[in-house]
Amino acid sequence: MLSEIIRLADIDTKEKTFVIKATESDCKELAARLHILEIADAQAKLTLKRVRKHLIELSGKLSCEAVQECVVTLEPVKTVIDTEFDITFSEEEQELAEDTLMPDLALEPVEGDVIDLGEIVAQQISIALPDYPRAEGVAFEGHIEAPEALLPPEQRTSRPFATLLKVAQQQQNNQNDKDGE
Repeated sequence: MLSEIIRLADIDTKEKTFVIKATESDCKELAARLHILEIADAQAKLTLKRVRKHLIELSGKLSCEAVQECVVTLEPVKTVIDTEFDITFSEEEQELAEDTLMPDLALEPVEGDVIDLGEIVAQQISIALPDYPRAEGVAFEGHIEAPEALLPPEQRTSRPFATLLKVAQQQQNNQNDKDGE
């Protein structure tokens, strides 16, 4: 499993660089976890530093090759991932709730006293994967319309409750006719 555990106590204001290279076994496990055909050459260069007492900044550059099934033909589709990311972690819930010095910054909570850089790389690969991979030149032909029940009410042609209302009204009218006889 792709894992590189860093103790929070070992992170200071001096930037540290880590290089993570996934083994063939790591890549196979990650591909299975992400329900894709293959991951190869997964590697990341990460920098980690403490920016405030309870804030830790992680910057990374990640690359790998991924193979997924085409959503149309189910043929293998290769994607080259080459992306950068930044994450700021907070060790305290109070800072997560209200950070007045950096209000636009999204903070990730730290659980326990370690950060697993391998897990972060795995998550970033997952985020970078295409949601609907398609083989080159493939398009949906003869798409299927959504069932009417899934359409917004104003676009539906049949109205089941209107039909029920008509049936109820007919029954009421029939009852009134019998009562009037």
